[in-house]
Amino acid sequence: MERTLAGDGERLKEYVLGVEVFDRGADYDPRIDSIVRVEAGRVRSKLDEFYGGEGAGAAVRIRMQKGGYSPLFERRSEIPATNGGVVPNGAAIAVNGAGAATSSGVLAAGHAYVPSEPGRAPSRRLVVGGIVAVVLAAAVGAVGWRLVTEPAVPRTAIAVLPFTPYSHDAADETAATRLTERVTAELVRRGQIMVIASASARAAAEGLRPAREISRALDAEFLLQARTRREGGRLSVEALLVNGARDQKFWVDSFSAGDEEIDELARRVAAGAAAAILSAPGVGGPSASP
Repeated sequence: MERTLAGDGERLKEYVLGVEVFDRGADYDPRIDSIVRVEAGRVRSKLDEFYGGEGAGAAVRIRMQKGGYSPLFERRSEIPATNGGVVPNGAAIAVNGAGAATSSGVLAAGHAYVPSEPGRAPSRRLVVGGIVAVVLAAAVGAVGWRLVTEPAVPRTAIAVLPFTPYSHDAADETAATRLTERVTAELVRRGQIMVIASASARAAAEGLRPAREISRALDAEFLLQARTRREGGRLSVEALLVNGARDQKFWVDSFSAGDEEIDELARRVAAGAAAAILSAPGVGGPSASP
């Protein structure tokens, strides 16, 4: 929900979620490992269960369509009420951003109405259930409030294009591919910049297309390219960051590490690229904290 409200919902892809949420490695293959699809299915079931019960009267409903991972927010113009206008236990109470009740009931945020039979005290379970319903309703109301009062926060995206080895040796090509995946995963893990999925970046880079076309196709302002060289037990990288929209070189740096230190090398390359992007005018923002 946070990513969607920040304007990044369309970038919530299966690979990104697998790496960033479920700690899968850079070689994560959604076709083999279905954890994201399975857990997303559980989320959808829980949402249906909630809105079919406690959240039946929520002013804002959250849905996640099959095949996608970005939530949708639906407004409801009316809240069903019973008992003479009092919201029953188990029904969510619509609240505004300040937390005040807006339904026709008589409840204030933080309290729950629990119907009870004459001479019988309400059970602990019913009381707790009512409080939980109000808390969930407050969360949904806050989402709706943000949706209408806060503008979308612009986010910068980067695409890591396949790194190119200086030689056509199989070991060199493997090292370049591994480093490309590690750098992509590290940028995702940092959470400072939106990262285009590796498969999309790879497909867009095929055919030696101009940077401007690749940037437009991926909706990524920055493109990270690199040449790699293995020599004397060390792996060297010449990294180049391109502003795709302008087809302009933005940042260049060199890195080197032992063959067995590829993860550390990837962290250094990702950190350097991220720092360069975040220092650019008009980037930064709440999502760009170190």
